[in-house]
This record gives sequence, C-alpha cells and structure tokens, in this order.
Amino acid sequence: MEPTPNELAGAAVDLRLEAIEAAADGELVLHFVDTCGEHFPDGYWPAAHLDADGAVTSVTVES
Repeated sequence: MEPTPNELAGAAVDLRLEAIEAAADGELVLHFVDTCGEHFPDGYWPAAHLDADGAVTSVTVES
C-alpha cells in the first residue's frame, strides 16, 4: 500500500535521522526514530538502505 501525500508530509516532520551505518561496499543505512510515536510501534524504526550511488534500494522496519 502506497502512503498518501498527507502521510508522507507527516513522516517528513515526525521522523528524525538517528544513525548512519556505512558498509565497506559503499552501502549506507539511514536509521530514523519516530519522534511522535504514531507511525511505528515502540521498539520499531524505519531504515532506508542506499547503494554506493545514493539510490534507495529498500526501506525496512527494524526492531
């Protein structure tokens, strides 16, 4: 299910970058925290995975 424009706008305000992981192959993983607690359950956070060129390869929910 694709997020609505309103959901994307809310996430842009409510999600804060918390950590960046860098792998030897150039992959980056951006870990975000849900500052309002409304987008993800406690103990879960979104992470964006980028390849060495900076393209998003996947988005995961981690715990």
